[in-house]
Amino acid sequence: MNLDKINEAIATSKVFFGKVTKIGREKTEDGVKDYMTTRIESNDDLNGSVCRIYMEESDDEMDRRSLLPLLDSEIPFILIGNDVEHNVLIGSRKQAQRILKERLIARASNGQVLDAKIVKMMNFGAFVEIDGVSGILRTTDFSTDHSEVDEYYSVGDTVKVLCRDISEDGRLSFKAETLHTRKQPLVYDVQEDQICVGVVRSIRNFEKGHVAFVRIATGLDCLCSMPTEMEVERDARVAVHITSVREREDDHQLNVRGRIVRVY
Repeated sequence: MNLDKINEAIATSKVFFGKVTKIGREKTEDGVKDYMTTRIESNDDLNGSVCRIYMEESDDEMDRRSLLPLLDSEIPFILIGNDVEHNVLIGSRKQAQRILKERLIARASNGQVLDAKIVKMMNFGAFVEIDGVSGILRTTDFSTDHSEVDEYYSVGDTVKVLCRDISEDGRLSFKAETLHTRKQPLVYDVQEDQICVGVVRSIRNFEKGHVAFVRIATGLDCLCSMPTEMEVERDARVAVHITSVREREDDHQLNVRGRIVRVY
């Protein structure tokens, strides 16, 4: 490896990008250290160089307990050292995220339209990522009629966004450049005493106990009390017995209630 190029990259905190190809564990005198391995993708002498990133340098946005969710993902990182004995560079995704976030905040504060990659769908919208920095795109900032992100996009797609807010701790939330509206209103064939199959989108705790929101059709959730005789988890596929269907007066959306009768 070119030591001059390595030292220059360390001194300038140059941000590289690479795909996580391996997750490993190293035994040390202080215990066991988890790490992930990536390779530098660049147009200079460092291209293809192996870089190791330890757990403590893996994330600036959360305290990770596992590196497995990052496997096969493209991540940003900077070089912070050179392990000559093992012929591997030492990197930090955490510090790269901080650098990229500062740059992103500067762009976002100027009202620049940004290309955000959808990385995970959530019941409130989606998590998106821009240059390795994550943020939230909520349903209320995406559409005018409560239509959801997954009705228009899939994980891996890109959506144009503007910065909506930057919290005191640096967390970013975005809004779609153009708010979406369904071309045709959704029509539901939902009646009381029906049994249908759905997916548990979230489980919440209210004063009267835990409830599950089960997605039974596009844009339609059924509110179900949690059964005591079976175990229900988020993303579980379940059968629901519909007990009540009511139309709200303000927006004509349906309020559906039911009970979970089977877990698949």
